[in-house]
Amino acid sequence: MTDFFLNFVPIFVFLVNFFKLMAILVFFINVFNFVAVFVFFINFLKFVPIPVFSISPDTSACMNSAVQLRAYGGDVYSWQPADGLTNPSIYNPMATPSASTIYTVKIVENTCKDSASLSTRLAVAPLPAVKAGSSNDIDCTKPVTQLNATGAFKYVWSPAATLNDSGIAAPLSSPGVTTLYTVKGTDNNGCSNYDSVKVLVTKNGDLLVNLPNAFSPNADGYNDCFGISRYAGLLNNVDFSVYDRFGVRVFHTTNPMNCWDGRYKGSLQDAGGFVYVLKASTFCGEIFKKGVVMMLK
Repeated sequence: MTDFFLNFVPIFVFLVNFFKLMAILVFFINVFNFVAVFVFFINFLKFVPIPVFSISPDTSACMNSAVQLRAYGGDVYSWQPADGLTNPSIYNPMATPSASTIYTVKIVENTCKDSASLSTRLAVAPLPAVKAGSSNDIDCTKPVTQLNATGAFKYVWSPAATLNDSGIAAPLSSPGVTTLYTVKGTDNNGCSNYDSVKVLVTKNGDLLVNLPNAFSPNADGYNDCFGISRYAGLLNNVDFSVYDRFGVRVFHTTNPMNCWDGRYKGSLQDAGGFVYVLKASTFCGEIFKKGVVMMLK
């Protein structure tokens, strides 16, 4: 009996320790499983914030101009009315309505199925009724025409090379060939429209270059200089001279924009008559003009 007891005690101790070890192992397995399940549910049941839906504010545009609408906060978008939109099923379609329009978008967020309907107004401004015209066609008797534009606030003409000012409503035009002028008119809303006018150029008649018969270089801002600048766009190969009564050439230029201020070698000349001689070529042919101009003081 004693031998049996002595042999059984080690086995009993082993079994006790074994079951203790198994209990600890089961405990850690359960803890691990709990943590794993907890982490799984935390990842699966993520917190989804309440969506914030928004839409672009009311705006305005000119007729035929495209404006981009925008909506945010969802996954699915449906815009109404669909007419004039590039794509009514995206968050940022381009809109080109023919009249002022209120656009409504239904936004849906897929995770929690939240939704909202928002609206924005796109006001459409009409284009200015720009009209272009001219006073006359060009020939040798009428080498200059005045263009005119109406219906807008600001104007830009093109081509500008043969205009005295391309940024006004009624510039003077002196083209050498038949030309189609286009004017861009912009109104106070910033909307623009266009119109065109054709100026017909022929070589009929004789070019009339009329110079003034008097000028007064008194620095009052009126008729202070004698010249041919008004014909600058029509004359080529210019040779323009002024002579005093003794035949002394007191002024000479080949630039039609230059004029005589009544001075010779820095000194203002006495009042009286002076002879001018003009030689030049034009699209109508050669011209030679001689006359007398009175200098007044």
